[in-house]
Parts: sequence; structure tokens; C-alpha cells
Amino acid sequence: LSGYTIYGGNNSVVTSPQVISTNLLFKGGKVANVHGGNKNGSLPAGLRKVTVKDSAIIGDTSKNGVYLRTLTDNKVLVDNLNESAKIALIGSDVSVRAGVSVATSLIGAPRRANFAVKNESLRSFDINVDGQDLKVIGKIDLPDADYIQWHGDTFTVGTGNVTTGGTIFSLFAGGGYFTVTQDTLSGAEFDMGIPLKDDKITEDDYTSVLSKDKMYRYIQFTSENGEINSQNADEFLSNVVFHKGVSNNVTVRINLETVSLNEIRAAGVTYFNGSFYKACPEHLSWTEAYNKAKKQKFNNLVGYLMTITSQAENNFIYDKLFATGGVSGTAWLGATRTENTAGGYDAATWTHGADHDSWEWVCGPEAGQKFFTRKNSAGTVVSGWYANWYSGEPNATYQGIYGVEKCAQYCGTSSPSTAKYKYKWNDLTDVGDQNKNNEQWYVNYYVVEFTPYGEGKYNATHAALTAEKTY
Repeated sequence: LSGYTIYGGNNSVVTSPQVISTNLLFKGGKVANVHGGNKNGSLPAGLRKVTVKDSAIIGDTSKNGVYLRTLTDNKVLVDNLNESAKIALIGSDVSVRAGVSVATSLIGAPRRANFAVKNESLRSFDINVDGQDLKVIGKIDLPDADYIQWHGDTFTVGTGNVTTGGTIFSLFAGGGYFTVTQDTLSGAEFDMGIPLKDDKITEDDYTSVLSKDKMYRYIQFTSENGEINSQNADEFLSNVVFHKGVSNNVTVRINLETVSLNEIRAAGVTYFNGSFYKACPEHLSWTEAYNKAKKQKFNNLVGYLMTITSQAENNFIYDKLFATGGVSGTAWLGATRTENTAGGYDAATWTHGADHDSWEWVCGPEAGQKFFTRKNSAGTVVSGWYANWYSGEPNATYQGIYGVEKCAQYCGTSSPSTAKYKYKWNDLTDVGDQNKNNEQWYVNYYVVEFTPYGEGKYNATHAALTAEKTY
């Protein structure tokens, strides 16, 4: 039978199925494909079973195998396969997902090595043994470019991309943008999105309302209780329309966080675009804050003083961490204009050395990146980077008992009279006490950021699942 396709129903292209049941047993030989239904795609009216036994070989590493959608319960039965047997199982894009059984053994536990599992988009899945069942291990994925159908300058990514659940789901498009056809994700709360301005290039400030009428660079959802259902997330993604922008290519990235909501809430952290942020209420020098941040962990990721690379991050994180009213939400950021004599960029501790005439991020994945060209307001923002200094800042004017101004402060507000300082940055001395009588310049917090990067990229106890493709 090598190379043959077996149909459990009628082998002709009839318009209606025969009223029969399918009960196929494969004990040996090689078969290309097995369908429980008819050649025209219709299914018999009765039970449709396929049992594999002994040394059966069905399918290959390509598009051939047992088509599970044509079988009752979408799985095969296993009867004492030996080590030489090889069975390729092909499930629908909708049905192959975390925890789904694709094979059940009639005797003992099945042997995982006998099976390979794909969906109908030909994306492979890992499987594990659970009692007498073989179950799918879900994942985050995106289709290869060959499976994308363009409609002019737009495309969708289809189904079968989100096959496991998680707590926070986010979507990004670079080089272009995306629009949504549904403004809710069942079981999840919309956190924020970054829309584009009319030029289809420039990012606008973040929004807390998802709209079908806007162009987006980024959006994120958080589960309302427990996990976001994988089918709901997959359906939402399948209805997103991606558009070419100024580039001929669009880079799509999807991300799913797996750390539990209980851990997130207990730690008091806020999520944005792959990072978690925590506001620590303590008046410290910049050096003390840097060193303390480096000792903190969340989800086994080492912390560092927050770095900011966009307006959306700047404003969204401030609004999430510092509620309006109460103590002024001013905090240290991970930027300075000095060298570190205690080990260089992103070291475990910091000791100020020689001054620089420019501002740099000194910790986290951006460590060593210059973002502002001068120590004072005569400088400019480095191309492709971001800064949000208050008018006339940085000024590097103070020189006295507290030293010189060389550390970056995230300014806040606690009263209407100081509202103009909200979201703005300022330069302060390491101690930060030279303007302690002015609430907008007095540092009450430091912000710690946790993200996978560098040598600690794979340290997370509950790793994020990410897929990225360029089309």
C-alpha cells in the first residue's frame, strides 16, 4: 500500500456520504494518507475510527498523515505499536492546541517517539504522554510567508497561531501597522494600545480604548481571571488586518506571558511590551536606588532601574504606577552621565566616576546607549531614541554640597499647581536633595524594571512565549 491514500468512506466524489462507519486497522506497510471520510471531503454518518498497531507507517514529515478532523474525537487509537512504527497526525488549525489528546492507547501508555503532530498549516507540535493519552503541548507561532495571502497591501495570519493559554497577550507590527475588526477579546481586559497618527508612521500617545477605526503599532490584553483562553486569543488574532506602511515589509510579533496573575498582583508589578515594572516607595540616592534595584527579582528575572524608549512607555507606566493625588510620584530612572568605576554598564553596583557630556542608559538591555547628546538642554535626542526633559532641562546648573546634577529623575505631580511636570524628566545630583522644598524635584520612589535580556534572557521561571515573522 506504499504511497496510497485511504478513504474510510466512499472513494468517489459523491455528493452525499454512504451511511456506513469507518473502522480501519493498520498493522504494517506504508500509507501516505488516511481519511475517515469520503474523497469529496464529506463524512460517513457512523463512527469513524483508525487504529494503528505493530509496525504501521502512515504519512511523512510533509503534508501526509492521518487527518484527525475526519475521525471521531479527532484522534487515533493505539494498539501496541513497536519501535519501528511512525505515524504522522494532522489536526485542524483550530483543534490542535494545548492539552488536546491526539492519540489514546488501548494497552498501557503510548510511545511518544512513534508520533509526529502537525496542524493543517503544517506547523509541528511537541507532545507528551499523559496516562494512556498523547497530548499536544501548545505554543505561540506565526505562519511562514508562503502561507500568507495578500490582498493588495493587507494580509491576515489565519488560525492556529495561539495554541496555549496565558495571562497577558500582546501584538506588535513594525514597518507597517494593523487594524482590528473586533474591539474585545473574550475573557480579557484591554490594557492599552499605541495608535499611529494620520501619517501612518508616527506613534501617538497610548490609548485605553480599543477602536476599529484606528491604526495600531501595539496592543495588549490581560486576563480577567486566570488565563486567556487560547481559542479566543487565536480567533482575535486571525481577525486582525495587517497593512504595509512606509516599508515593503511588515514585522509581526506576538507575545504571551505565562506568569500567573496571582504572582503579578502579589509583586505589585505592571506590564508593558515584554517588561514588568515596580514602583518602590523610598527616598534614596540614585546610587542606592541603582544598587537596590539590581538586588530585586521578579519571576527570577534580575531588576534594574527603569529605562524609557517611547512616549507610550513613558506615559503609560507613570499612569499605572502613580495614581493621581497623594505623594508626588517622582522616581529615579536608569540614566546618568557618569562612568561606573565599580564594573561598567549594567554592573551589580554603581559608583560614579568621570562625568560625560551626554546622557546614557546605564542598565538593562539599553545599557551603554546614548540617548541625549549633551549634558544640558543644548543637546538633542539621539535619532531613534526618546527623551522627555522638562523645559530647560537638563541644565547641570547645581554645583554645591550635594555634588553636580548627573542623574535622571522621572517627575510627577500631586497637586494641580505642579501638573505641568507630569511625565517630564529632570537632572538631579546623586543625593537629589538640592531642591527638596519643591515637591516636583524631590525623589520619593525608584522604578525597577524586569525583562529577559543578556545572560539572564532564559532565567524566567515562567517564560514568555514569543513568535516573530517578517512578511
